[in-house]
This record gives sequence, structure tokens and C-alpha cells, in this order.
Amino acid sequence: MVAWQTRQRALIDLGQPTDQNTGHTFSDDIARYLALLPAGRTRDDAEDLLAHWGRVYGHQPRHALTAPILHAQLLAWHRDGAAPQTCNHRRRVLVTLTTTLDGPDAANFARACPKLPVPRPEPRGLPWATIAALLDTMRPSATKTRLMVIAHTGLPHATLARLEPHDLHLDGPRPYAVIRPRRKGAGVAARAVPLTADGAAALAAFAREGLCGKPFSNSSMHKAFTLAAKKVGAPAGVRPYDLRHSFAVRLYAATRDVQAVAALMLHSSLTTTARYAAQAVAPNAQAAVDALGATRATRNQRRKGRKVARKGGTTKTPDRRKHR
Repeated sequence: MVAWQTRQRALIDLGQPTDQNTGHTFSDDIARYLALLPAGRTRDDAEDLLAHWGRVYGHQPRHALTAPILHAQLLAWHRDGAAPQTCNHRRRVLVTLTTTLDGPDAANFARACPKLPVPRPEPRGLPWATIAALLDTMRPSATKTRLMVIAHTGLPHATLARLEPHDLHLDGPRPYAVIRPRRKGAGVAARAVPLTADGAAALAAFAREGLCGKPFSNSSMHKAFTLAAKKVGAPAGVRPYDLRHSFAVRLYAATRDVQAVAALMLHSSLTTTARYAAQAVAPNAQAAVDALGATRATRNQRRKGRKVARKGGTTKTPDRRKHR
């Protein structure tokens, strides 16, 4: 296989026809691979990822590609704004395609391509005082109503867009919303999510304004959110999705239950929820800081008492120099 690849690259450099220049291109291999996948989420995701490779190398034979070529393309996508995780997903689908079409024992040029390093995700929660001030500066609108729902429920944008009136049960003493299955990432099964009083009120306004099941523009929401953030002096780079992060941080700070937070935030992995737990102050750490503060306050009070006593002369410490 290595000798064959070397020969094909040499023919390409010389401008001569190769064994693959018979109409059998990378695009043909992509179509052949997708035809082997069952209909559903797996094939849809693979088709989306392979479309990026097809636009760049679809006219070439697949075996003309090498690990350095693929790595250079991943870096180019990353420079254009694609996240490292996204680039690695595009690499992984090539590994699977090659293994499926050529067999597990065949040389896999995609597997030899190194992954892009993924930085550790940083929590992006905002203090509730900042969120409240930000929302107060916005004029009443559908965008503000949606942001209020996200701030008080933590629901992601896509889930919010799929909510229907019959999914909301807000009249009982324990209001809840029925969340439909989600296909993003590892997927989420349908579930009933309990709501706080503020969350139920926000969703009631959401339904009252006829926003259920109505699509909306993420870019317009982002623009309105950014303008409001500048007015209140919020940190640069904040985004509407930070409202969801902030809700998760406050939820974990109140419950200290990672599994409960994961269920309410629709996470399929506790690793994702651990990011929000990292931003919340641990109870034992807070207790240690409080204890230190109390100790210092006691010492300061004692010192202040001694100073007052010296000024008043009630408990003045005798001067030993007079008795020498």
C-alpha cells in the first residue's frame, strides 16, 4: 500500500494519469460509504462532516491524500474559526470511512494524522446581578422574552425553538416542561424538566406572546445581547449561551448534586456538568474562608478593646519601668 501510494504521488507530480484517474474520486468514495450507513442520525452527521472534505478534495482520488495534507487542512480550518473539537470530528470521520471501505488491516492515512490539541473548557457563568442588570436594560421584545427563559431555565437555544404549547405544564403547584429528544452530540432522551417559579413565569410569557414553535435568528439575539452587555459593563466576549452556563452554576451551588444538574441541563455526560461545578465555590472551601475571617475579626476586636481600655485608663497595663 505504501509503495502504491508513493507511485501514485509520483505520477501526480509528473502530470501523468494515475490508477485512480478513471472517474473514481474521493466524492465517489464518500457516496459509497454513506450508502453503507443506515438512515438516521449517524448518516446525517457523517454526511455533514464529509461535505467539508468533499468540497476541498472531492475531485481527487482518496489514496492521493496523506497525513500531512490532512493535518494542514485541519490547521487551515482552525485558523478560519473552526474549534479544535470540530476539526477532530472531521478527522475521525475519515478514519471511519477508510476503515469501512478498505478494511481494518489496510493502511489508514487519516489515523496517522495527529489530532489538534483541545484546550480545557473554561466556565463562562456570569453573576446574577450582571444578568439582571443586562436584561433590565433591554426593551420588551421577543428576544428579551427568549433570553429571560434561557436565564431562568437553562434551556439551550435549539430546545427552546422546538417547544410547543402542549409541552408546557405551568398551572400546577409543581410546573414542568416536557423536553423532546435531542440529537446533538450523544443525544438526549425525552424527559420532564421541573421549573422554578421564575422559570414558569418566563415560559408563561413565552407562550403568551406566541413564541412556541417559532424559529428565531441566533445572530439577532446575539447582537441584542451584546449591545445590552456593553451598556452594563459586562465582560467582553459574553454571549447569550452564557445565560445557560450561569443557570447551571447557580443550580449546582444550590444543590451540590452533579447528577441532578446533569439531568436538568440535558447533559449526556457528567464530564460536561463538572465544568459548572468547577466555577461554584465548594462548601468546605467557603467554610474555611469564613472560619479564617471570623478568627481575624475576633483578633481585631480584641486589639480594639485593648486600645479603648488604654485610652480610658480602666485596664491600663502597669508600666514596669517605674518599678525598676
